[in-house]
Amino acid sequence: MTEQKGVNEVCREWSVREDNALAYQLQQLEVERHYSGNKSRNAIVRQDCRIARHAQRLAHEEAQELLRRKALREQHDAEVARAIAERLEREECEKLRRLEVEDQRIAKQIQDREKKKIGDFNSIGLPLPSDPGLPGHLLHHSPHRAPHCPSPGVCRSLPNDDIDQPPWPAPPQDIDRLEQEKLDEELAKRLQLEEETSTHLDRDRLLAIEVQDTELAKMLHQKEKARAKKIREKARNKAALKKQMEEEANSGAVSHNLNHMPNIAMAIDPTYVSPEKHQKHHAGFVTSQPPPHFLLHPDILNLDEEEAPPYMPVQGQKRSAEKKKKK
Repeated sequence: MTEQKGVNEVCREWSVREDNALAYQLQQLEVERHYSGNKSRNAIVRQDCRIARHAQRLAHEEAQELLRRKALREQHDAEVARAIAERLEREECEKLRRLEVEDQRIAKQIQDREKKKIGDFNSIGLPLPSDPGLPGHLLHHSPHRAPHCPSPGVCRSLPNDDIDQPPWPAPPQDIDRLEQEKLDEELAKRLQLEEETSTHLDRDRLLAIEVQDTELAKMLHQKEKARAKKIREKARNKAALKKQMEEEANSGAVSHNLNHMPNIAMAIDPTYVSPEKHQKHHAGFVTSQPPPHFLLHPDILNLDEEEAPPYMPVQGQKRSAEKKKKK
């Protein structure tokens, strides 16, 4: 009894030790798994941080590159715009200079022509002053100067106020300046009128082109509508004609079957004479049209008047010949 009790205690103690050993082993495995998981997680975190920093650096560099390209593009656009503005300004200055030179040339030509027309003032007479208090160099371009006296008799008939002082011609430099100003004013008016005329002509041309395009589009649309309408009308007429022909063919076939049944004897024997023809021959008259109670097609009406051909094949002859060959 004592020995059995000792064996049981030994077995129980052994079981306890085994359980302790197993629990310790499981605890060690759990601790190792936990620490190994921490290591792997930390490694993943470190790798993710490195990848994230690399991606952030790439994104920052790409943004910087985009900003640099944008700045370069803006700088290039500014340089191009500046160059275009300078070129346009030079062209405008050159155009103005050419216009000025041309105006001066035209003014000089007109001035020379006017000088030739003016000639000698003493040879054509001098204008009378309108106000005795005006200086001599302002008499030429005064707005209230007296008209030119054509003859001494007319001058005697004028009032004494208009002939108190003898007229004096204006200085040549004042005459040239006034003529130059007048020519410049006329030239400026003419240039302005030409610009306005060209602007109006361009506007009128654009309006005429738009109106012409609109009319052309309307005309094409109307043509398309007329063409589609004609096609539909043609198809409708064709369908109606086809339907009418079918109805006429059906009515003609029915009338022919009812009123003009072919005789098998006429088809077999060419010398066969129908009783109607025999009766008509003996009666001495031939009707030229059917009775008035029905109307038939002209082709159907001519069936009875047509004679049978001289050599009509006999029905059933080919089939009997084939039977003889088979035998």
